Amino acid sequence: MTMTVPTEATWDFIEANLEADVRRLALSKAPQNVDLKAALVQIAGRQVAVSKLPSWAAVPRLLYPVHLSMEQCTSQAVAGYKAALVREWMTDTPAFRFADLTGGFGVDCVFLSSGCGACHYNEMNAGLCGIAAVNFPLLGRSEIRITNGEASAFLEQMGPDSLDLVYLDPARRDASGHKLVSIADCSPDVAAMQSRLLEVSPRVLVKLSPMLDISKVLGELSCVSRVMAIAVEGECKELLVFLERGFEHEPLVQAVGLDGSGIPGPVLSATVSEERNSPLSMDADGTLLAPGNCLYEPDAAVMKSGLFHTLSNRWNVAQVGPDSHLFVSSEPVSGFPGRVFRIERVVPFDKRHAGAFFSEIGKANIAVRNFPLTVSELRQRFKVSDGGSHYVFATTSGTSRQKVLIDANRGQVPFTT
Repeated sequence: MTMTVPTEATWDFIEANLEADVRRLALSKAPQNVDLKAALVQIAGRQVAVSKLPSWAAVPRLLYPVHLSMEQCTSQAVAGYKAALVREWMTDTPAFRFADLTGGFGVDCVFLSSGCGACHYNEMNAGLCGIAAVNFPLLGRSEIRITNGEASAFLEQMGPDSLDLVYLDPARRDASGHKLVSIADCSPDVAAMQSRLLEVSPRVLVKLSPMLDISKVLGELSCVSRVMAIAVEGECKELLVFLERGFEHEPLVQAVGLDGSGIPGPVLSATVSEERNSPLSMDADGTLLAPGNCLYEPDAAVMKSGLFHTLSNRWNVAQVGPDSHLFVSSEPVSGFPGRVFRIERVVPFDKRHAGAFFSEIGKANIAVRNFPLTVSELRQRFKVSDGGSHYVFATTSGTSRQKVLIDANRGQVPFTT
């Protein structure tokens, strides 16, 4: 990636077209002395930032990278929440020395290092370093030191205990988008360099793709004090891994969902052994899966964490069936981390009942949990279109493992979270 600082004429064009259709602009003829390609990158970048990074979008003449980097960068909601976690974690070292070894667009670096004593931004992409050099002073962070190079090279220049906190956001090695299997599929490989990381700093924070399995992460990394799955508006965005030098206890697994403004819901937390030993209430005979009762769909962060026993115990809800990961109760519970529905009816999944049911409603929002058919297969087989007021969950109920369709409604639930 190369970095082009717009000329005054180009800036004037950008500022006059901040809300313009970028695709339409791309087909137009550039005014004299205007670098249209550079202008389009800036206009598109700011349009993404308006919703994703509103405080940055408000800063005049901030430079934005190409679209892919904007899509991949952390949102303000998540970065702000992580910054609060860092401040809590670093309470004993308020003026901590911080380094972001995979700086990218710089969002995490700026937010996580707020109030620190010294900050290093390191990035292997020279273009992004150039953007950071322009943006940091505009954001009031001109003291951040910028270096361009590999994360491993940066570490080699640092002596033992020269930092108090190191942050990394490894990128997927496979540019084709294949599913990640392990940390070794990412660059830099945190597992390979963790000894050096913990020599340079007693605390290391790693952002990982939510595609990675938590149990595998815990098997590949040592000194993990906790792993947190973070979701925003129902979509799991990242796994945050906290490493502490010399930590030998069982790590916490946590899950939290944020709303669009970054306000967190309840944090679900347990060690692996606590989760395993916590009771899991099961609606074994399907008694609670009945019209008028409440149906709960856990947030994506909870789904990622696997803390279903802890969830059941904390909110006193029963799982619909083995591995269904849907929960029910006769009375509403407050603060459940996920979506809440009122059950309208439960339909046996057989040709006669299912066919009549789908024929009647015509359209529905469908989800499957522990069910032999996919959503697309259900839609195709029963000619059901998407949308409408019906929420249908196809799942397996009770210890008898009966296949059922749960017809639920959110609009009639006054306690919806």
